[in-house]
Amino acid sequence: MKTWGIACALAFATLLAASPVDAGAIYGSILFNGAGLKGGAITVTCGAESVKGATLDDGSYRITSPEGRCTFTVTGSFGTASADVTSASSATRYNFEVVKGASGFELRRQ
Repeated sequence: MKTWGIACALAFATLLAASPVDAGAIYGSILFNGAGLKGGAITVTCGAESVKGATLDDGSYRITSPEGRCTFTVTGSFGTASADVTSASSATRYNFEVVKGASGFELRRQ
Protein backbone atom coordinates (compact mmCIF):
# COMPACT_ATOMS: atom_id res chain seq x y z
CA MET A 1 0.00 0.00 0.00
CA LYS A 2 2.83 2.36 0.88
CA THR A 3 4.55 1.69 -2.47
CA TRP A 4 1.33 2.45 -4.37
CA GLY A 5 0.97 5.80 -2.59
CA ILE A 6 4.56 6.74 -3.35
CA ALA A 7 4.11 5.77 -7.02
CA CYS A 8 0.96 7.91 -7.28
CA ALA A 9 2.69 10.87 -5.63
CA LEU A 10 5.65 10.61 -8.03
CA ALA A 11 3.36 10.39 -11.06
CA PHE A 12 1.42 13.46 -9.90
CA ALA A 13 4.65 15.41 -9.28
CA THR A 14 5.88 14.51 -12.77
CA LEU A 15 2.65 15.82 -14.32
CA LEU A 16 2.95 19.07 -12.40
CA ALA A 17 6.57 19.56 -13.44
CA ALA A 18 5.74 18.96 -17.11
CA SER A 19 2.83 21.42 -17.26
CA PRO A 20 3.49 25.12 -17.98
CA VAL A 21 2.55 26.60 -14.60
CA ASP A 22 3.76 30.12 -15.39
CA ALA A 23 1.92 30.69 -18.66
CA GLY A 24 -0.82 33.10 -19.65
CA ALA A 25 -3.03 33.57 -22.67
CA ILE A 26 -2.91 36.79 -24.66
CA TYR A 27 -5.75 37.23 -27.13
CA GLY A 28 -7.50 39.89 -29.19
CA SER A 29 -7.46 41.29 -32.71
CA ILE A 30 -5.18 43.35 -34.92
CA LEU A 31 -6.45 45.83 -37.51
CA PHE A 32 -4.53 47.26 -40.45
CA ASN A 33 -6.07 49.82 -42.83
CA GLY A 34 -9.45 49.35 -41.12
CA ALA A 35 -9.64 45.56 -41.61
CA GLY A 36 -8.46 42.49 -39.71
CA LEU A 37 -4.80 41.67 -40.35
CA LYS A 38 -4.90 38.27 -42.08
CA GLY A 39 -1.93 35.94 -41.51
CA GLY A 40 0.17 38.36 -39.47
CA ALA A 41 3.15 36.61 -37.85
CA ILE A 42 3.15 37.15 -34.07
CA THR A 43 6.09 36.80 -31.68
CA VAL A 44 5.77 37.37 -27.93
CA THR A 45 9.12 37.70 -26.15
CA CYS A 46 9.33 37.55 -22.37
CA GLY A 47 12.93 37.76 -21.23
CA ALA A 48 14.86 34.99 -23.01
CA GLU A 49 11.71 33.06 -24.01
CA SER A 50 9.77 33.62 -27.23
CA VAL A 51 6.58 32.07 -28.57
CA LYS A 52 5.21 32.40 -32.09
CA GLY A 53 1.74 32.43 -33.59
CA ALA A 54 -0.32 34.07 -36.33
CA THR A 55 -3.52 36.02 -36.80
CA LEU A 56 -6.54 34.34 -38.34
CA ASP A 57 -8.35 35.63 -41.45
CA ASP A 58 -10.35 38.14 -39.36
CA GLY A 59 -7.25 39.47 -37.55
CA SER A 60 -7.98 37.65 -34.28
CA TYR A 61 -5.28 35.77 -32.38
CA ARG A 62 -4.67 33.78 -29.20
CA ILE A 63 -1.22 32.86 -27.95
CA THR A 64 0.08 31.40 -24.68
CA SER A 65 3.23 33.00 -23.37
CA PRO A 66 5.32 33.04 -20.19
CA GLU A 67 3.98 35.35 -17.48
CA GLY A 68 5.47 38.80 -17.03
CA ARG A 69 6.28 41.92 -19.02
CA CYS A 70 6.73 41.02 -22.68
CA THR A 71 7.19 42.52 -26.13
CA PHE A 72 4.42 41.72 -28.62
CA THR A 73 5.58 41.93 -32.25
CA VAL A 74 3.55 41.47 -35.42
CA THR A 75 4.93 41.24 -38.94
CA GLY A 76 2.87 41.80 -42.08
CA SER A 77 3.00 43.46 -45.50
CA PHE A 78 3.76 46.78 -43.75
CA GLY A 79 6.87 45.43 -42.01
CA THR A 80 7.09 45.01 -38.24
CA ALA A 81 5.33 46.74 -35.33
CA SER A 82 5.72 46.13 -31.57
CA ALA A 83 4.15 47.01 -28.23
CA ASP A 84 4.75 46.18 -24.58
CA VAL A 85 2.24 43.76 -23.03
CA THR A 86 1.84 41.96 -19.72
CA SER A 87 1.03 38.27 -19.61
CA ALA A 88 -0.72 37.01 -16.47
CA SER A 89 -2.07 33.69 -15.21
CA SER A 90 -5.54 34.70 -16.40
CA ALA A 91 -6.24 35.54 -20.06
CA THR A 92 -5.43 39.13 -21.06
CA ARG A 93 -7.05 40.90 -24.03
CA TYR A 94 -5.07 43.21 -26.29
CA ASN A 95 -6.75 44.72 -29.36
CA PHE A 96 -4.33 46.63 -31.59
CA GLU A 97 -4.35 48.75 -34.71
CA VAL A 98 -1.22 49.00 -36.87
CA VAL A 99 -0.61 52.71 -37.50
CA LYS A 100 2.11 54.75 -39.19
CA GLY A 101 4.35 56.37 -36.60
CA ALA A 102 7.24 58.80 -36.79
CA SER A 103 9.80 56.02 -37.29
CA GLY A 104 7.77 53.31 -39.07
CA PHE A 105 4.72 51.34 -38.04
CA GLU A 106 3.60 50.82 -34.44
CA LEU A 107 0.87 49.01 -32.56
CA ARG A 108 -1.72 51.29 -30.99
CA ARG A 109 -3.92 49.68 -28.35
CA GLN A 110 -7.64 50.10 -28.95
